[in-house]
Amino acid sequence: MSTGYGHACAVKSDGSAWCWGWNHYGILGSGGPASNIPKVVPGISTATQIRAGAWHVCVVLANATMSCWGYTAILGTNPGLTGITMVSVSKGQHICAIASDLTLKCWGYNQEGQLGINNTTDQTTPMTVAGFEGTISVSSNNHDTCAVKADGTPWCWGWNAFGQVGVASTANQTIPTAVSGVTGVAKISAGYTHTCALLTDTTIKCWGDNRWGQLGDGTTNTTYNAVSVSLATPALAAPTSVTATATSSTLKSINVSWAANANASSFTVKIYNSAGSSLLGTKTGVSGTSTTITSSTYGSIADGAAYKIAVTAIGDGTNYLDSSESSQDSVTTNSVSTQTPVVLTSTSGTYGADLTLATSGGSGSGAVTYAVTTAGTAGCSITSGTKLRATSAGTCTVTATKAASGLYSADSSIATTVTFAAVAVTTTTAAPTLSIVIQAPVTTVAQGQASVATVAPTTTTLPVLGANGLPVPSTTSTTIAAAKSKTVVTTSTLPPVTTTVGPPVIGKVAAGETAVQVDGVETEAKVSRENNQMVVNAGSVSATLSGIDSQGKTLPLDTDGTVHLSAGDVIKVRVGGFEPKSIVEVWLFSTPTQLGSAVVAPDGTMSGTYKLPFGVKSGSHRVVVTAKLPNGKSTTFTLGILVGKISKTSTLTRVLIAIPISLAIGFGFLLPNQVRRRKRRLI
Repeated sequence: MSTGYGHACAVKSDGSAWCWGWNHYGILGSGGPASNIPKVVPGISTATQIRAGAWHVCVVLANATMSCWGYTAILGTNPGLTGITMVSVSKGQHICAIASDLTLKCWGYNQEGQLGINNTTDQTTPMTVAGFEGTISVSSNNHDTCAVKADGTPWCWGWNAFGQVGVASTANQTIPTAVSGVTGVAKISAGYTHTCALLTDTTIKCWGDNRWGQLGDGTTNTTYNAVSVSLATPALAAPTSVTATATSSTLKSINVSWAANANASSFTVKIYNSAGSSLLGTKTGVSGTSTTITSSTYGSIADGAAYKIAVTAIGDGTNYLDSSESSQDSVTTNSVSTQTPVVLTSTSGTYGADLTLATSGGSGSGAVTYAVTTAGTAGCSITSGTKLRATSAGTCTVTATKAASGLYSADSSIATTVTFAAVAVTTTTAAPTLSIVIQAPVTTVAQGQASVATVAPTTTTLPVLGANGLPVPSTTSTTIAAAKSKTVVTTSTLPPVTTTVGPPVIGKVAAGETAVQVDGVETEAKVSRENNQMVVNAGSVSATLSGIDSQGKTLPLDTDGTVHLSAGDVIKVRVGGFEPKSIVEVWLFSTPTQLGSAVVAPDGTMSGTYKLPFGVKSGSHRVVVTAKLPNGKSTTFTLGILVGKISKTSTLTRVLIAIPISLAIGFGFLLPNQVRRRKRRLI
C-alpha cells in the first residue's frame, strides 16, 4: 500500500490495483470525481508493487515492467523500462527505479537536482544515475533522493536546505554524494527535510532537520552528521497468574494458563522436575493464554508424577524484549486407574446364525474388541466387529478387550467358552410309521468310467397301530445336525429305529451346467462365472458354488468354466432368497449322498462349506441344493461339477451311459428275492 497527497492505493493478492480519495489529474486510475471507497484501476492485473506520489501513481508488474498514471506531463505514461525490481515515487514530481541489473533510473521534475544527473533539467524519460551499478535500496521525496549501494554505503542528492543530503553544507547536490560517517546500511528512507537509514545491525541513524526531534537522538538539534536513534527497547513484564493443573480424565497431560499480555508476540512454556531445578522440556510459539503440555513437549512425562511449570512472554524484538520467566506453579499428573472387570455375557448361540457378542463391566469410553482364543469344535471366527460365526455345532473360547481411555488402562476378560447348539426341530405326526427300505442295485462299469445308479432308494411307509387297532398319535423330536447323511428319529411309543431319508428327485445336467426346479417345475435360470464361482440366478433366488482346497484357498474354475474338485476338497455353497429358519439340504450325486444341512438366516441367506467324501470316483457329479421359498414352495438347484482326473471317455463308456434308466431298473427287479430281503431294513 502507498499514500500520496490526497489519495491512497493498494495491490491485492490477485495482482489488481485499487485507489481511492482525491482524483485530481486522474490519480485514481479511472475517470470520475473523488471516491470514498476503493476503485479498481482498469487494465492492471499483475501488479506486485505500488507507489503513490503527489499527483501520480506507478506500479511494478509481474513481468518486471512499469505502468504509471496521473499527472503525466512530466512523468510520461510509459517509462519503457523492463526488468524493474523496485520503484520509488516521490511525494513531489519525480520517480526513481532499480532495474534488474541493479542500475538506477530516475525521471520527472529536476529543479533541485533530485534526478542526480548533474543538471536541473526536467526529464520525461528514465535517465541512468552514474555510479550506481549495484543499487539495493532507493527512496525519494519532494526534492531529494537517497540510495544504497551494494557495499552498504548511503548516497543522497537534490535539495539540501536542512542538511538532509548528509554533506557538510546546505547547498543542493545535483550528483549522488556519500553520506558522511555511515556504512552498513540495509534500507534508506528520504523524508521531506530529513533522512533515516536502517543498518544491518538493526540500529538506525538519521540526519537533517531536527526541529521537532525527528532524528530521535533525544535532542532538537539539526545536523548534517548522522546521529544514532536511541532505541532503549523495554522488556515485557513476566506473565502472572500462571496455573498448572492435570488435564481432566487424561493421563500424561497438564493444562497451563496465564494472564493476558497484549504486547507479547508469543509465549514459551517450560516444564521442570518437581524441585523446579532441572528443565525437562520447552514448548515455544504458544499463542493466547493457555496450552497443554503432553509427551510432545516432554517425551518422558509420567502418570502420577509431580512437576513445576513456568511461562515467558516473548517480545517482537523491535518494540519489546522478552520478559523474565514467571514464577513456577506445581502440578501432579493423573494416575492410572484399573477398570472394573470386563465380562463376556454372550456365551451361547445356535449353529447356522451369527452370535452377536456383548460384555458387561469395564470402565471409561474405550472401544470393545473381540478375539477367538480357541476355535474349538465349533470352528469359530469373528466375521465383523461383534459377530461370531461357527462352522459346526460345538464350542470355542472368546476374549473381550476394552481399550484404554481417560484414566483407565486396557482390560480383557478371561477366555470364555461359547457354545453353538444344533438346530432342534419338533414335528407332530398323525401316527408313528414303519418304513421298509428296499435299496436298488447299482450298476458299475469298469474303473475310470462313469458309475450309474439305476434307481434311488425306495421307502415303504406303514402306520403303527395301537391296542384298539387305530393309528397311535405321537410327537417326534428330530435333531438336524450339520453335514449328516441321514436323519435319526426317536419316538416314545416304539423302540428307537432308523429311517433312511430318500434323496431329492432331480434331472440330469452335464458338468458346468445347471437346472432349477420350483415346486417340481423347471424354471429358467441364468449361469455366470465370477471370481472362480458358478453363480446361478433364477428370479428372486440365487445359488453360488465354488471349490476350496486343503489350504483354504478358492480353486480356479477349469478352462470350461466348471468347478473341478479332488477327493477331500471342500464345496462352498451360498444361497439367497429363501424362507428364514427353513432347512437347506446339500446332496452329492451320482450316488446320492447328503453332505449336510443348515438353517436359513433371517435375511434369507445360507452359506456353508461341505467336505467332498473320500472315495468319490472320478467323473461328472452333481451338487444338489434344496430349500424352501417364502411362499412355502420347495426349490432345487442342480449344478454339474467334475471330480478327480478326467480321462477321455471311451466308446464303451458312452454306450453304457446311454443305456436307458428303465433297463437298469428292470435289471434291479430280476435280483433274487433273497438278495432283496437282505437289503430290507426295519424301522
